[in-house]
Amino acid sequence: MHLQRIQVPDFRALKDVDITFEKEFVPRIFPLGSLNGGGKSTLLQLIFVLLHCSSDPERKPFLKNLLQGFKIHEGEDKRVLAIIDVWDGEKNVEIEFFSYKDSHIKELFPLNEEDNNVDCDNLTFSAPQKLEDLK
Repeated sequence: MHLQRIQVPDFRALKDVDITFEKEFVPRIFPLGSLNGGGKSTLLQLIFVLLHCSSDPERKPFLKNLLQGFKIHEGEDKRVLAIIDVWDGEKNVEIEFFSYKDSHIKELFPLNEEDNNVDCDNLTFSAPQKLEDLK
């Protein structure tokens, strides 16, 4: 697997980041440089946590920690964290990581109280236990 591209529209110190990692580049070392506080460590943490921790329920606390303070802008229902392009050896795969407001998720996936035995008015997908219960 080869990381080809990372796009981060707006996350902490990272604003309009778009970095391409060429497959043909030898050696496969890509130095990142910026002033202190420019977001180098944040970028590396974001890539690692999104690719390594977002699909494993036992690693969700790492994702929750990284996203501490991440808010969806007023008037929006969705906010993109990052778009990552990965070469899997045969094809390019684009993965978009985003966050939705709980209210928008409820609109996308309406629940009937009778069917799911869930209090729809107080349902919050931000609460990890309730999300796990719904799975």
